[in-house]
Amino acid sequence: MKNWLTRAREASGLTAQQCADAIDLPISKYAQVERHPGTLTLNEIAALARVMGPAGETLIEGAFDSLRA
Repeated sequence: MKNWLTRAREASGLTAQQCADAIDLPISKYAQVERHPGTLTLNEIAALARVMGPAGETLIEGAFDSLRA
């Protein structure tokens, strides 16, 4: 099953490289982050939400909502 970050990226139509560029990481590091999204900082999540647009933002918000449950 894909995690929230992978689903958000795919829903937004972005490539992993575009997301890596948005948070100023090499693609190899971003690939690790996408496998373990809990390592993202809040600033990185905010940057990704901005670049992903509404489709990605909805999934990111859902990930935060699941933490509150």
